[in-house]
Amino acid sequence: MALGRPRVARDPNERVPLSLRIRGALFNELSARAAEHDRPLGNEIELILEKATASDEVLTPEQKWFALEAIAAFFAAFGGGEGGIVRLLMRRDEPDDDERRWRFERIRGALLNEIANNPIPGINLAAGEPEQQSTGDEAA
Repeated sequence: MALGRPRVARDPNERVPLSLRIRGALFNELSARAAEHDRPLGNEIELILEKATASDEVLTPEQKWFALEAIAAFFAAFGGGEGGIVRLLMRRDEPDDDERRWRFERIRGALLNEIANNPIPGINLAAGEPEQQSTGDEAA
């Protein structure tokens, strides 16, 4: 059950007054930020809210691929390769053993999901080891 008067949809271009209570520390931070940008406090808050609600996606899919390729190239150039990326993910911020286990399971889950959605012949992560491809040279 909503408190107060029922909310009415507004014209998207209409400037609507809003009143809220915030902590003094946040007020001081917002006031300083508004002064730094030479804006009225209300305009600064509106801009912050617009940026926060504009989109959950910060990067386009193309930008994400570019970023991933750049990261992979960086690790390859410095000898880390794919193992370096895994080490970074596992060791960042010096996690304790529980956090490392959690991270390992997340990475393992992502790999299992990737293989389930895009199978690679000869790879069976569920079994724990890659399947050996038969070369036909084995003795009978």
